Amino acid sequence: MVANRSSKTPASSVTLDTKCLVITLSRKRNERLSTKIAQFSLESEHELIFREFLNLHLKFMKVPQWQCPHVCGHHVGKNCLSISPADYNKYVVLSLFQVAWVRVDTQTILSIHHNVITQNPRISLSYNDHRSWYLHVKNVQEVDRGWYMCQVNTDPMRSRKGYLEVVVSPTIIDQETSSDMVVLESTNVSLTCKATGYPEPYVMWRREDGEIIRYNGENVNVVDGEVLFITKVSRLHMGVYLCIASNGVPPSISKRVQLKVQFPPMLSIPNQLEGAYIGQDVTLECRTEAFPTSINYWTTERGDMIISGIVDAVGPIISWKAPTKKGKKTVMNPKLFVILQCNCYWNRQL
Repeated sequence: MVANRSSKTPASSVTLDTKCLVITLSRKRNERLSTKIAQFSLESEHELIFREFLNLHLKFMKVPQWQCPHVCGHHVGKNCLSISPADYNKYVVLSLFQVAWVRVDTQTILSIHHNVITQNPRISLSYNDHRSWYLHVKNVQEVDRGWYMCQVNTDPMRSRKGYLEVVVSPTIIDQETSSDMVVLESTNVSLTCKATGYPEPYVMWRREDGEIIRYNGENVNVVDGEVLFITKVSRLHMGVYLCIASNGVPPSISKRVQLKVQFPPMLSIPNQLEGAYIGQDVTLECRTEAFPTSINYWTTERGDMIISGIVDAVGPIISWKAPTKKGKKTVMNPKLFVILQCNCYWNRQL
């Protein structure tokens, strides 16, 4: 992308194509230099071509005119626009002068006419009939961002500047980004996501399952910013969160952070009183919810454990199913009225 930032240019027009930005700057007719086009194009081999076309007004000629933009040749990206002089301006050439490229930010001379001066191996030079001069920058890096100037040793000297904007897709900094977390219920939790790129990435948080987030007393789908701070976290906040960073330069990037919330068991018995005839089978049900998962077991009214949830014990219980949130007991042929108690053992990890 090229952005000409000179405030001295009287007028300008911008044409945006698929892969390049062409900025045309024009001056008044009474000035020697009439038109300049600064253009960047990205080729398939990742070669960035900085094209600077200067129309020189010779003393014995009128101000030259330019043809309409057209598709560039094979030496330029397929979707880039180029402008060449009209036929009656064919004598307006740069072969009579010395053309130089300069890196304005560092005051470094990159090339003088046919010779590349800089020691940077990624920079090369080409020209077309001494009318169009190309500065090639291969494998563009962030250090290449800045102002470039093409100047011609006319009298007085003519020059034009263009700004090379190097964009970088976002990257998440793992060392400064939260990893999977385990916290206690009712405590505060902070999830942090740091990203780098140019322009500066926009960072947001959302749940991977698409569920809403209870945040600052409101139900939201997305939380903007690098930090997701949740006060008095609850079991409803448990899940996988996505940190997404984007800056308009594809691709966007994301990272998964799993939040686990520990909370003590909640126990309920749907039917606390069961009655049956002698010889009838009875099923007692106990429901529990906890994280980490609790160990459930039953005891008699005397406190004797009749099953541990892991190993069956001798007694009237013939089966024991212990899924995460629900356990059932089957009592075979009860002969007496008994009181059974459902118990939960919970081992907090924090």
